[in-house]
Formats: sequence, structure tokens, C-alpha cells
Amino acid sequence: MAEETSISADLRDSLQLTISEPKVSLEKPWQDDELGREQIAKRLTNLIRNQQRPFIISIDGQWGTGKTFLLKRWQKELEGDGFRAIYYNAWEDDFCDDPLLSIIGQLSEYFKEKIDEDIDCQIVQAAVQLLDRSALVALTQAMGVEVRVHDVTRSLLEEYRDKCKTKADLRKYLTEMSLRVTEDTNCPLVFIIDELDRCRPTFAIDLLERVKHIFDVPNMVFVFGVNRDELLKSLQSVYGEIDADIYLRRFFDMELSLPEANAKAFCTHIMNRFGLHEFFQTKSSDPFTPANRTDYRNLSQALPTICSLLKLSLRDMVYCISTVALAIRNLGDDQDVYPWALGVLIPLKISDPARFRQFIQGDCQANDVIDFIDEKLSFPIQNRKLNFELTAIESELYLLETARLTGTGGSTPWQQLDSLSRGSESTNHHLLSTRTQNAGAERASELLNSFDEFRLQRLQRNAIDELAELIDLHSFVRR
Repeated sequence: MAEETSISADLRDSLQLTISEPKVSLEKPWQDDELGREQIAKRLTNLIRNQQRPFIISIDGQWGTGKTFLLKRWQKELEGDGFRAIYYNAWEDDFCDDPLLSIIGQLSEYFKEKIDEDIDCQIVQAAVQLLDRSALVALTQAMGVEVRVHDVTRSLLEEYRDKCKTKADLRKYLTEMSLRVTEDTNCPLVFIIDELDRCRPTFAIDLLERVKHIFDVPNMVFVFGVNRDELLKSLQSVYGEIDADIYLRRFFDMELSLPEANAKAFCTHIMNRFGLHEFFQTKSSDPFTPANRTDYRNLSQALPTICSLLKLSLRDMVYCISTVALAIRNLGDDQDVYPWALGVLIPLKISDPARFRQFIQGDCQANDVIDFIDEKLSFPIQNRKLNFELTAIESELYLLETARLTGTGGSTPWQQLDSLSRGSESTNHHLLSTRTQNAGAERASELLNSFDEFRLQRLQRNAIDELAELIDLHSFVRR
């Protein structure tokens, strides 16, 4: 027995609580593509391959929808196809006062050994002269505090003329550089800018302005990964109540949106990376042994379904799976996993923390959670697989709720299901979901048939509290 416990502990310890971002391979950049982004990248390549005029594209997606995944792998694929392509995380350089410096720095670093050193120096020198600074402060420092208005005005005009000439020179050098790239590769130079929407609003806007007014040179393509909604908020925070949508559109020649990812495929992939599949597969296949293969199958159905209905981002899904790994690590040898309930409550904790806490504390019941999920359905449940999953979820939540209410003297979901299934006209079915009450006896019978009375006999009244401890490491104090 001690040996079995040790093996179980070793299995739990092997579960990962975080996963690192995999290194993108130049030879096989899409080897971990569970989102189907490779086809999008290939279409983007066809779009820009013969582009000679200045071209700026935005790829829109909410935070955590896989923009960075796509752009990093596309950059590697482009290089493998002979392009010169630069990936730049704008958020990492958000500390710079002027984004021009960071863009030029990226170009200079990338082309250090790929183009003529003279052009590289000319580009850097010209760019430095265009960096934002207070002209009056600069003049005061150079000429002293006793500066006459006439002298200041003349100096400002001279500086303006110098900047116009410098800007023209910089664009000439950039044009020479992009032309050399095209002559060498027969493709435009591609500059990918990611995470723009996470930058300070002023930095993000200045970067867009710089690209539009300075880098609009032939044979150069800019691709921005953005969360458009957040970028619009940034514009309004700087410029006030403007038509930010029209203002933003003038920066881009083409705006594209990422399609919704396949939640099932993504969750399965991430669960494998956390080691959950291996853990469940190694455990006993006895259906009454905690953490068995059936539990994994049920959990891997419930979690992506609820994440998708609650419209959680890919980043949120990773967090959910990390929490699953945490729960399994803390699973006692005689504890149930409650896979259907676990697959609901963890996403619920992210989507609606208050409702999650209320359910754990007993301030709302299982039917309230079911109603909350049903509200997210924008279509009738005609898919048999989806109906099976939602039925299993509802049944397990009723099971836990029945255990909590047994012995309190009040009615339980199991009793109300039994009453409804026998065609009772009683309206006292308040512990059942709105959908089940409206569907009547047939739906109640379906839920009863999936109701595990054997498990109910084994459950303690504090089963929901135990589940909460697996998720949050502590028991909630009831009000």
C-alpha cells in the first residue's frame, strides 16, 4: 500500500503547474499548431509576396487569441522561405520615449551583417536627429536662459527645416535598404510589430505615426498584431471623444481578424503539455478509483465546452488547465475528481468570480450556475454531443447539491427531479434549472438516468467544500 501511495505521489508531482513557451523551429515552425494558424500564415505570405508599394496590415484579435503564436511562427516561416522578416514586441520597448529609436534599433541589429554598413550608419544618424525632444528646452540649454523670442523662433524654424531634410534623407536610406533586400530575396522586407495594444497609449500612437509618415517606403511591409478594441480606447484616452475608428483606419491599408480558435483541440494540446493525459492514463481504469481514465475523458469534454460558451481566451484556458493540475496535485487518495463539476467551476471562477464564490458558500445553488451557462447559449441545443455534455454537467452539479442538502430537512435536486419525472404538477421545482423545468418530465428522466446514486451514497455533505479546496487551496467561510 505504501508503494502504491508513493507511486501516486510521484505521478502527482510530475504534473506541471506552468508551461514555458516552446522555442520556434526554423525548420518546422508549425509543429505545435493546434489552432490551425498555418493556413492563415500561408495566405498572408501570398498577400505580401509581390508587394512593392508601402503596405501596412493589422491583424486583430482579443488578448489571448493566439496573435503572438501566429506572428512568431509566421516570421520563422518567412525566413525559411527566403524573406527578410523582423519580429518586434513593441511592449518590451515601451520604456523608450520615442518608438522611432526602438524601430531603428531593431533594423540596425537585424541588418548588422546583412547590408552595407554605411547605409546602416546613415539610417541611425538620420533617425537620431528626428527623435522627439522639447526644442525650447534644447535651445535654452544650448544658448542660455536669456533667449529672445526672435532668436527662439528663428532657431525653431531652422530646426523644423533641418528635420524635414533629415526625414527625407532617412526615407531615402530606408528605400535603399529595402531595395537591396528585394534585389537579394525577390521579396519585400517584412516588419512584424506585436503587442501594440499593451503599450502606453502615447507610445502606441507615436509608433503608428512614425511608421505611417517615415517608413512608408517601397518594398517594405509592416504587419501589426493588435487588439483593435483596446487600441481604440488608447486613442480616445489621448485625443478625447474623437471618432477613433476612422482615425485608426487611416493607418492601415488592410485590416484582418483572427478566426475563433478550436477550444477542444487547444485544451487537449495544453492538457497534454501539463502532463494531465499521462497522469490519468497511468492511474487505474477502475471507475471508482479517483483520477481514472474516464475522469480525464469527461474533464477533457467539459472544460473546452464551458470555456467556449463563456468565451474565455486561450490565455484563460491555459490558466484553467493550470488550476486543474493544481487540483489534481492536491487530490487525496480517496477523493473524487468530479470532472464535470471541475470543468465548470474553474472557468466560472475566471468568468464570474462572485458567482463561483456564492455557489461554494451556498448562497446560490446548482440550478443558478446551470442557468448562467444556458444564458450563454446563442442557439438551440440540437447537437447530441453538446446535449450529452451539458446533461452530464447539470447532473453532477445536482449530485453535489443533493449531498450538501441531504439531512437538512429541505428538498433536494434529486427529489425534485424524481417529482418532475413522474409528471408532478407541483411548481416546487425551484432547485432545477429553468431549461429543465420548461422541458418537463422527459428532461427530468434524462437527468435521473445519468444521476449516480452510488456516488451520492459515498459523498459527504461537504463535498463542494472539498472541491473548492482543490481549486483554491482553502475552504470558504460561510456567511
